[in-house]
Amino acid sequence: MKYNFFKILADSNELKKNKKFLQKENPEAFKVLSDFLVTIEENFHYSEKHEYIKLAKDFLADQITADDFSYSFMAIY
Repeated sequence: MKYNFFKILADSNELKKNKKFLQKENPEAFKVLSDFLVTIEENFHYSEKHEYIKLAKDFLADQITADDFSYSFMAIY
């Protein structure tokens, strides 16, 4: 069965309003939602890695100061 992330998320939110849970009501959809969320989290982490690499390259190329590097690093973190 093909699922749409936003449809499952909306269904889950609607169930919560009625004190029900997607995991119990539709375990297959819950698994798909969980897989979607893991994929999003992994991709977000990948995006952060690129920000750290760019920041390090800018520092090593003397385009930013150590203070700028430190503040920017903490902002990403």
